[in-house]
Amino acid sequence: MEEVQQPVPKRQTAYKVWIRDLKHTKGEMDGSLAYLPIGGNRVVRVNIVGSVIGKNLSENYGNLILDDGSETIQARVWGDDLWLLEGMEVGDLVLVVARLGEFNQEIYLRPEVVRKIDMDWALLRRLEMIKKYGKPEMVEKKEVNVEKVEEVQPSLAVREKVLSVIESAEELSMDALVVKMGVDADKVKKAVDELLKEGEMFMPRPGYLRCV
Repeated sequence: MEEVQQPVPKRQTAYKVWIRDLKHTKGEMDGSLAYLPIGGNRVVRVNIVGSVIGKNLSENYGNLILDDGSETIQARVWGDDLWLLEGMEVGDLVLVVARLGEFNQEIYLRPEVVRKIDMDWALLRRLEMIKKYGKPEMVEKKEVNVEKVEEVQPSLAVREKVLSVIESAEELSMDALVVKMGVDADKVKKAVDELLKEGEMFMPRPGYLRCV
């Protein structure tokens, strides 16, 4: 019998959006994947430019409070991902590529990239956003609660290593992946489950993984 090829899911785009739209858009579901319907797109990853107005860093947890002129939002990291906040200070202008997280019905960012930018870049992004979405309606900005959020999702460092290992091998079994990763098998499985759900990789045949 001819083997039926499974459709390859599309990798998630990091959309440029206002923080206000992230905070005030009701999420929807596509199968098991949650997304925010913004500007005709199904937003799971974002590309945000804003200023750092707050920072909190401890041994195993850190966050930045970002303001893009429309609203504020937290970017939160744990454990292996703390290096992303190194060198970031209040007053910096930053570009953040991140996945969306949710805790107690509040949206936050799970950064993959945090990079300082200059004022010219920030102004160009603002003009681009106004042209695409219109000038955001200003809302009263509430004090941001910086309580620590328990980590219920895999470290982004583990996710990136999973993708790197599978990309280098082109195709790899789950058992071989765990051996090559050299970290706790449960962490690897959580990362794989999330990456499959989000379309970052797929199973060409049962028990084997490939990147998109």
